[in-house]
Amino acid sequence: MSQPMHQTTQRGGYPAPSKHFMVLAALMVGSWLATVVVEPLRVFVEAHLVITATSMPQLELWSALTHAFFPRDFLMLFFNVLMLYFFAMPLERRWGLKKWWAVALVATLLGGAAALPVAWLVGSKLGVSGFAAAISAFVAAYCWRHWDQRMNFFMVELTGKTLLALFVGLDVLFALFSLDPTQLALRLVATLTGLVMAQGVADVRMRWTRWRVRRKLKVVRAPEDKKRDTRKLKDGTWLN
Repeated sequence: MSQPMHQTTQRGGYPAPSKHFMVLAALMVGSWLATVVVEPLRVFVEAHLVITATSMPQLELWSALTHAFFPRDFLMLFFNVLMLYFFAMPLERRWGLKKWWAVALVATLLGGAAALPVAWLVGSKLGVSGFAAAISAFVAAYCWRHWDQRMNFFMVELTGKTLLALFVGLDVLFALFSLDPTQLALRLVATLTGLVMAQGVADVRMRWTRWRVRRKLKVVRAPEDKKRDTRKLKDGTWLN
């Protein structure tokens, strides 16, 4: 993938992990290991801290945030860390930690809030956990910054918009195969959040205002000039 020029890289062209990334990865590994080793903790997390079909009826609304910090299994943990490395870490260096965490928390809360009623309505049996919402926001923001730029993604050359379409398509396919749209609702809302935050809330608001103004303005056309009647009369004279 293309990287900023000032970014420190390791041999092979991959970015060197930042301290923040390593701390966050360690925390995610630690939370997963804790649920594996401590059986009562795992039962408590699955019952009260991740998004399930019973979270909304039981008013466990805090799960909209807490679900992000407990990967369901090792495979989810691995992909969460991998996606953070490729997409979130470059944004951390560009944005700084303050905006980075703001995007992560807003996307997690909004995505979780969207997933709660969907999980309840469809009776979700899968449950939603892991850093998926924040990762979807970071992927969207990264793709927005490289919208028309060609980059190598696992030896495949793609533009940012093509890569984003690929990820959204995979989310849709997963929802169709699992017959559970809960994760899709979370990821789509988080993706939209990432696009807005990457563009800037103020800029999006300004564009929206301009669009509304253009919709309301009416273009007044000048009346067309009447065509002159140039018919010739019987007496040989001409009209007009």
